[in-house]
Amino acid sequence: MSFLKKISQDFKTSGLLFQLIILNSVVFLVLNIIANITIVSKTELYYYTGLASDLSVFVQHFWALFTYMFIQIDLGHLFFNMLWLYFMGQLFNTIIGHQRMLFVYMAGGLCGGVLFMLIGNLIPGMGGFMVGSSAAVMAITVACGFYMPDMQVNVLFFGEVRLKWIVLTAFLLSSVIDISTNSGGKISHIGGALFGMLFALQLKKGKDLSSWFTQIFYRGAKSRLKVVHKRGISDEEYNYNRKDEQKMLDEILDKINRSGYESLSSKDKEILHRLSQKK
Repeated sequence: MSFLKKISQDFKTSGLLFQLIILNSVVFLVLNIIANITIVSKTELYYYTGLASDLSVFVQHFWALFTYMFIQIDLGHLFFNMLWLYFMGQLFNTIIGHQRMLFVYMAGGLCGGVLFMLIGNLIPGMGGFMVGSSAAVMAITVACGFYMPDMQVNVLFFGEVRLKWIVLTAFLLSSVIDISTNSGGKISHIGGALFGMLFALQLKKGKDLSSWFTQIFYRGAKSRLKVVHKRGISDEEYNYNRKDEQKMLDEILDKINRSGYESLSSKDKEILHRLSQKK
């Protein structure tokens, strides 16, 4: 197997969370290599891939509304965004399901970018230029906090803390305190947070805003699952199994909510991992 094929295979099998982290890291590396071996400066690269609130610039680089959320300004920016994405992404996979992560990441980034442009054009001095995945990561973070606010999470030096307090602290520190500094980025955080909140509240009501997206993105996987269902079990057995699995999942999530993830037995964790892959 060639080196490139091995990288491609590892990328496909690493899971969506790691793929997002790898993608952000590779984009950062490629942009820096280009800036160092060509006459194109890093500023020029960011100008074409970052998001500007100036509408005359945006219409020339409209793709920036999508690309900006994969661009990091420096190594520290990349490290902290990917560290927070890894931490909150693990929780998201556990309590909401990995198939919804890409939708929340992208939609949160889009909402953050749109709010940044809107405020930048309405309030003088609040616009400018923006790159970074913070708004997308904030959407994932807030979605976790609103979907299961009382879940106990072990935090270094603090012990078990309810998820809602972790999310609230992260939001206040990164998005509200001293908004005059990096105002554009903090406005985008608020946009991402608003979408994360909306997504989680709708999901708790039984409405999955990502259903259309997952049906397209995971269409191949879903079609294979239907073949097994048709050949293996009846509709009645399938529906019964789904209800039984949902009951088990609800019981495990309630246990996490009461006593934290660490209170789960190895069997509970295995069941939770298996069921979360189906969500």
